[in-house]
Amino acid sequence: MTKHRISILLFLLPVLIIINPLISADQLLDIKLRTALYSTGEIKHTFWKKGSPTLIPDIPHKKTILQELADLKPTMSVEVMTRYETGLGNLHSERGLLSLYNTLRSISTMEGIEYFSASRNRMRTLFRESYVVDSPEGKQQLPDPLVDHMPAYSKIYIYQHDLTFGRNINSVEYFAYDDHLIMKTRNLTPMRYFFIPMVKAGNIINYFIFIPQEKDLLIYGLSSVHSLTFFGLEKRKEASFYNRIKAISSWLLATLPSQVSAGQSVTNQ
Repeated sequence: MTKHRISILLFLLPVLIIINPLISADQLLDIKLRTALYSTGEIKHTFWKKGSPTLIPDIPHKKTILQELADLKPTMSVEVMTRYETGLGNLHSERGLLSLYNTLRSISTMEGIEYFSASRNRMRTLFRESYVVDSPEGKQQLPDPLVDHMPAYSKIYIYQHDLTFGRNINSVEYFAYDDHLIMKTRNLTPMRYFFIPMVKAGNIINYFIFIPQEKDLLIYGLSSVHSLTFFGLEKRKEASFYNRIKAISSWLLATLPSQVSAGQSVTNQ
């Protein structure tokens, strides 16, 4: 009986080893994009009404993203794929992914982050305030919802005082997989640009996909908007969206080491 159990375990061992394989850039991007990414560290693409994304990594959620874009009918989208060397070791491990997940849920640490303002041609604070709220109405401030395990899906609501777009409530959705994480945000309040009503509620979708490699972290960012078109502002909006994607990536990389050090010992579920 004991020998029989051992033989079963030996049979299952290869399955247990490969059940959480490392997803590689070879599987995510075609050779042309992969070569560009590893030679320059970043590839960027902007598309307008009749365009379509070209950089979304080949993951199961890709079909959902494409369908959401089709439904949104964006007037402009910016997508960026970047490769970072974090120096933090194996983020593909269970502990590494949890550190990454909790960093994405550290909403209060976004307060005060900066980005390069295309309209002002200088660095500027992106969010004056940033915190989790209890509902889409944003009545009660909550602590950052750190966890000690990753649910496959989670949704929270956040309040952010954006110095360009004003005070807004956004939904944030998290999708956790064995080899990558996804964060999606969507505006729940109308947004203004320099006091001009530009975007209705629900008409900005941001996607971030985080894919740990052996030594690197691949970050895909997508910002899509269905908005009014004003002559002369389109190129400025394009630069602004790109700089915001980069600011969120920089925030993640700056905040991640503290989560790795913390070891995920705090839970605010």
